[in-house]
Amino acid sequence: MNRFWPMAIGLTVTGASLGLEQLFPAPALGQTLSPTTITGILTSESAVLEDGSYYEIYRFEGQAGEKLRIDLLSEEFDAYLMLLDPKGNKIGENDDGGEGNNARLVLELPETGEYQAIVNTYGKGTGTYVFSRQAATESDFLLAESDRLNREALALDREGRYSEAEPLYKRSLSIREEQLGADHPDTAQSLNNLAALYQSQGRYSEAEPLYKRSLLIREQQLGADHPDTATSLNNLAGLYESQGRYSEAEPLYTRSLAITEQQLGADHPDTATSLNNLAVFNWAQDRFDEGLGFLARGLEVQETNILANIATLTESQQRDYLSTVEASEDLIVSLHLQHLPS
Repeated sequence: MNRFWPMAIGLTVTGASLGLEQLFPAPALGQTLSPTTITGILTSESAVLEDGSYYEIYRFEGQAGEKLRIDLLSEEFDAYLMLLDPKGNKIGENDDGGEGNNARLVLELPETGEYQAIVNTYGKGTGTYVFSRQAATESDFLLAESDRLNREALALDREGRYSEAEPLYKRSLSIREEQLGADHPDTAQSLNNLAALYQSQGRYSEAEPLYKRSLLIREQQLGADHPDTATSLNNLAGLYESQGRYSEAEPLYTRSLAITEQQLGADHPDTATSLNNLAVFNWAQDRFDEGLGFLARGLEVQETNILANIATLTESQQRDYLSTVEASEDLIVSLHLQHLPS
């Protein structure tokens, strides 16, 4: 997602954003930048972008050639980070470059002058956050490149350009294994993405060991009941379902749903996804009543989320979510029509 940033220079912001260039002095020539961390909060009183999301500005003096890592962490909203150069041009933005829903930018500053870092949310969330700036290491740049490769591969993958996506996925995986280790959760993510690519091409025998390895890493590093473990269970179940291995798929789907409900809640969007997957799974085996039951539950969760969260979503997110709900409703109608008495 790319955000439009109108007229950045000269904007006036309130609260913690004032005078922050004093908190972020440029290092003396030849000196290493000392890490700087600031805790802040986005509220309904914060400045607002055109998409309705809240933001604050942090200013700092930077030098041409300075290599920086800028992080935005929050447990209360999906972090989004942008950086403007001294002319007000956007030279970087990131949504989930850090762990989880945290944002991270790693870059070399193109010129000397005052930069503006925009603390923002993906959606209209509010809450506390931690903003930090420190010197970037070689490993930081390599991992940022891995993230870039992964995003580019995902885009190609969605377009069905599998032969172009595959080497990018593999390079991203290689960097993560070298920099983070073979058992790191980010390595598991790369394994999962490459497995999904193979599955899309019907290369099931190549996909299965990658899905299994990803699942094992998540179970060992994150825990048997972690939401990411549920995702791996769901993906492996989907692979088995694609091959007609229903007896192996069903317990994985069921376990994935149980973890999601327990860890995220009965009304979480991921719970709706698990319910919908089980609905389609049962439908594929002509178990109409069971499938319809799961689908109806999933639709109920989606409708609950619309009522509870629609005000916190941007317009594009609202459209995407409503499209998902409409697809579920259409599927319910289709199932009913197909099973009406002749």
